[in-house]
Amino acid sequence: EQSVTQHEVSRKPYTSPNYSFENPATALVPMPDTTYEETVPNIESQRQTYRIRAKNAADYSGISDAYLTIQFSGTYDACLNRINLRWTEYKRFSINTATGQIDETNTEANKFNLDVEYEVWGHAGDVFDLSRAEQLSIKRKQSQDIILPDPHLGYLLDVDTTYQLFVKAFLPGGDTATSHLFVISTENRRLPASFNIDSIISRQGILFLYFDVDRRTELDTFALYRSDIPYRPVRWFYHADEVTEYEDRDVSPGQIYSYNLVAFRCGTRALVSDTASNIIVHATPYGRKAKLIWTGVGNNAIYTLTRTSPSPSNVIFSGSDSVYIDDSSVDSLCFGPKTFCYCIESREITQRGYTVYSRSDTSCITLEQMIILPDAIDPKSTVAKTHNCNCTSDCTFARSLFGPIIDMDERSYQLIIEIFDRTGLRLFGTRKHFDEPLEKSFHYWNGRYKGEYVPAGAYVYSVRVEFRNRNPILLRGSVTVVYKP
Repeated sequence: EQSVTQHEVSRKPYTSPNYSFENPATALVPMPDTTYEETVPNIESQRQTYRIRAKNAADYSGISDAYLTIQFSGTYDACLNRINLRWTEYKRFSINTATGQIDETNTEANKFNLDVEYEVWGHAGDVFDLSRAEQLSIKRKQSQDIILPDPHLGYLLDVDTTYQLFVKAFLPGGDTATSHLFVISTENRRLPASFNIDSIISRQGILFLYFDVDRRTELDTFALYRSDIPYRPVRWFYHADEVTEYEDRDVSPGQIYSYNLVAFRCGTRALVSDTASNIIVHATPYGRKAKLIWTGVGNNAIYTLTRTSPSPSNVIFSGSDSVYIDDSSVDSLCFGPKTFCYCIESREITQRGYTVYSRSDTSCITLEQMIILPDAIDPKSTVAKTHNCNCTSDCTFARSLFGPIIDMDERSYQLIIEIFDRTGLRLFGTRKHFDEPLEKSFHYWNGRYKGEYVPAGAYVYSVRVEFRNRNPILLRGSVTVVYKP
């Protein structure tokens, strides 16, 4: 009986039928307008409830029922080339005219909800055009999901295509309502743009594998195979997002392992990566030098050898060879033995043009200083032999003297020499202290006892070399005294 001059539109996110419209979002629509539009954040994930009230009505008699929007989503099944769609029902709730709140006891409103049917509409294309929308499924009740293409309509899906879809609800009395727009693509049916084992890092006996796999792909089952067990994967991945890294702990030290990553589509192999292997470096003594040999990886690789200890780390080789002799460590032995550690890295270009990086665990070796003792002396000889030394300037063996050549700085060791005959008689004894220069004419035995040449024959020696920061070296054996005519 009153003249209506404006309507009040109320909206609240839906949580349950027992929902209060206290302090709702409000818009006033003046007459004679009968439409209202608004942008609702997160409309795809949060359903909304609306009601309309005649603003200048004295009570809630001039209020509409509350209507619940449709929530619509779906997934693409690449193996079957179909879209599986789900939605929530479009509902009407009766409003209590005394309180303005939802009334669940109204049987007419519940009957309305049971009679709603649904169809999927839409079209292919990146931009939505309502004039192009067509019916893509037959009517379904709210308890049923919809699969596209609908077998009753024979509508086929195209690969690498974007679909703009919405659900249309057919209401009792001939009215319709539509959901928000749902966009889904079949372009992820393609193979991944990148698919390889990016790197293999060896660390403390564990192989760490890292992968480079394009996430925008419908391939969702992956298996990692290892060369020594080719018929059983060492790891399954069930989604592309999981294929990031893997720790292989079931490995033996010094063993080369080769890996392949395999992708499956619809139960069959769709793609196999290039083979990637770990790399191992072996450090062995080569005189007073370190000989490095590395194995693993393919043929088309560039290697970088780094000496990691003693610090600081530095690159000592880069190239395609697989053997290197480190002679830069010799000078550092002048003051005692040292431990050297090495690590090898490789960058291999695979057949498909991928770069695979591999890094070995460290390999260490302890190198000793050079100590040389003569087997025989001729006390009357004037001949001398020179050896190649790095740490001492005097590396000459006089054939007339017995004593060790120690390729170390003379200040860094202490030397004790004793000579005995077969009866145990001590014929000679000497000691060179730390920081004392080595005087061969004084510290070495000249083949004499009490100023007289000893008879030809074998004599027992004891040579003890003591160091400042490590255990001493004790050398025992026999030296033969000979006299050449």
